[in-house]
Amino acid sequence: MPGLNDMATIETVAQLRSRTRILTLATSDTDENPYRALHLGTSGFLTKALPSEDLISAIRITARGDILIDPRLTRRLIVRLTDGIELFPAAPEVETLTARQYEVLLLIAKAHTNPEIARALGVGEQTVKTHVSNMLAKLGVRDRVHAVVHAHTRRLVPAPDTR
Repeated sequence: MPGLNDMATIETVAQLRSRTRILTLATSDTDENPYRALHLGTSGFLTKALPSEDLISAIRITARGDILIDPRLTRRLIVRLTDGIELFPAAPEVETLTARQYEVLLLIAKAHTNPEIARALGVGEQTVKTHVSNMLAKLGVRDRVHAVVHAHTRRLVPAPDTR
């Protein structure tokens, strides 16, 4: 989807909480992407290197409820799992956030507006705007939406209760 990276797209669709199956056809086959995609609820993870004739078969497999992972990635995924490698590496940039900036990030991740954040923290809206700007710069993201996606995929905020 134009303007969204693979994980942001998956998270957006996964939030619909429907019975829709998600088959990710990703541009990048980094080790981290399949884990994040599966964690977010995708039913399959393939790379665009997949031969086009295999795509129809992959769609059918996913539609019937089976999980499908690009065979070229399977060995790397199994090695990571069996070697105990951290699946979601920590985000070192979070350590640069002040305690207040982290609080603001948590509130943004819960969809609070700047006025709501200001009331919750007992500060003015301009102070909140300053915290948001500084937090975005430190995380290296361009806006609030990307900050939320970044925070969730990097496990900087607690996972939402899905019950």
